Amino acid sequence: SDKDMRIGFLLGAVLVTLIMLFFGVMGMLAYANDREAYDTFQKLAYLSFFDLLLPLPRAWHYVTLALLTTLAASSVDTLQNGLSAVLSRDLVKHGLSPNWSRLVIVGFNIAAVVQAADRFEVVPLFLVADLVCATSVGPLFFGLIKHDIPLGLFDLKIPAPTELGAFLGCLSGIATVMVNGEINDVNKAVNPYTGKVYDKSAFAYFWLTNTKSDGTPYECALCGTKTMVTFIVTPLISTAACFLFSAIDIYVGGARAREPFLVVPRLDCVEDGVLDKVGLAKKTDGDGVVAPSTDVVTKATPKLSSGEDDDDDDDDHCLEDGRIEPPPSSSSN
Repeated sequence: SDKDMRIGFLLGAVLVTLIMLFFGVMGMLAYANDREAYDTFQKLAYLSFFDLLLPLPRAWHYVTLALLTTLAASSVDTLQNGLSAVLSRDLVKHGLSPNWSRLVIVGFNIAAVVQAADRFEVVPLFLVADLVCATSVGPLFFGLIKHDIPLGLFDLKIPAPTELGAFLGCLSGIATVMVNGEINDVNKAVNPYTGKVYDKSAFAYFWLTNTKSDGTPYECALCGTKTMVTFIVTPLISTAACFLFSAIDIYVGGARAREPFLVVPRLDCVEDGVLDKVGLAKKTDGDGVVAPSTDVVTKATPKLSSGEDDDDDDDDHCLEDGRIEPPPSSSSN
């Protein structure tokens, strides 16, 4: 439910905050112990926790290694299970074997192994993932808003984001990163330690290999001010663009702006108004077997337009597991 989701977000945010505070304090302690080494980059600030761990007994090293391995393995395992579950659900609903989803996951793993063979550093990869998330985190979560937000001033309201507005907001976040790259004069991504060239395209700044203002070697991506500005500006602009494009979409399209602009025909419900309009809904034959619709369904969809429920008992209904329940047979008394 929405309440459970809010509680989950809140607890997750609190736990992440506590963990970040812990490692921040560890970094401050490590810097206080050896300021000169960190100032001259003989030691790297983002590895300061391991600097404090080094003089501890070897047993602590084994415990830390086990925790780090478990952390990485659990994250990958959860991601793979999630991808497989999402794909399997759609495959089953279309009458296909769920084993195809497992083959897709195997394909992802092969690609991951090939990339791992190139020995990309973990920290830059995390930076890339974080910056990609920063481009879309605002439109994604604000896109969950269902109702307009009243400002309490002259009856002004902030419109709830539309699907098109959220999509354009994500694209605006990507464009923000690219513009930051042009401003910082970064036209290629190069590993500052190995000299390996990651990217020479317009997306090179996603690697956050920032140059100093005087053109001499790269400044620390995790401690540079340019990186900090990028991570602040990107989600702000993408969120603002999400609401701006949503307002324009509603002004131009009216009520139609609330309908999805990309229809994915994966819902088997004949009651789905969007699929009805484009003729992608599915019906059941006499035996209750799902069969694709051959004509455009023309029944009205008052649920989309007026918010009223359709109580027509002659239509098929979707069950919780995604199957379609055939209409009840009529019998005379």
